Amino acid sequence: MHQRELISGERWIIDGNYGSTIELRFAAAEVVIFLDINRFVCMLSVAKRVGKKRSDLPEYLKERGVFSKEFLTFCKWIWEYPKTKKKTVMALHKKYSDKPFLRVKTRREVRSLLAQWGAF
Repeated sequence: MHQRELISGERWIIDGNYGSTIELRFAAAEVVIFLDINRFVCMLSVAKRVGKKRSDLPEYLKERGVFSKEFLTFCKWIWEYPKTKKKTVMALHKKYSDKPFLRVKTRREVRSLLAQWGAF
C-alpha cells in the first residue's frame, strides 16, 4: 500500500521519517508528533537492540549486525539527523502552523504522553 492510500483513510498513524513523503503526511495529519530525542539516547537504544529479534520484522528478514554497512549507515543517519533532517521537520511545522505539533524530547515525555492517552 502506498502512502497516498494510507493517508486517504479515516484513521492512520505513520511512524518514520521517510523524506520523500514527509510533506504529504504532514499536510494530511491531524496531529504531528515529533520525537526529538537526543541522538546519544537514540544511539544507545540502537546499540541495545543489535542482535535481538524484532517483532516488527517478518521472519525472513534479519536484523543486520553491528559491523554491517547498513547498520553503520543507519548510525550515521541518526548522528547527522539534527544537522540535516530536523530542519525539514521544523520548516514543515512552520509551513503547516495550523497543525497541532507535539515535540517530545525525552523518553519520559513519551511514556507520559502514552499514559495520558491510555496506551501505556
